Amino acid sequence: MEDNETEVVEEEIIEEVQISEGDEEPTAPDPLPKEKVAERLGGTNLPKASKARLSEAEYADEDALENAVKAEIAYVKQITKSGEPFGMSGGPREFRPLTEEEKQARYERRLAEVDGGSV
Repeated sequence: MEDNETEVVEEEIIEEVQISEGDEEPTAPDPLPKEKVAERLGGTNLPKASKARLSEAEYADEDALENAVKAEIAYVKQITKSGEPFGMSGGPREFRPLTEEEKQARYERRLAEVDGGSV
């Protein structure tokens, strides 16, 4: 180095960092109170069994509870076949006129029901 040159030295600042050994577990937020869960489930048309099952679980917040309710509603709709036509799976019925004997037998059955058995 020459005499005219000055040496510039920068000091590095070192911060102390604490390292934990992992003994401390982070605390989880408190779950949604059971009263809040019961109130929300009471406002649904879910079956009692679904309400009982959902009330046993713990939910982190209202969004988690709402997602569980929506999933349960979708499940119940799926197993009950909600929205599908009821009683129409057999196709159209065949029409066949009754014979005279069938007509007479029906008439006598109805008459027996009304008269109490006297024909």
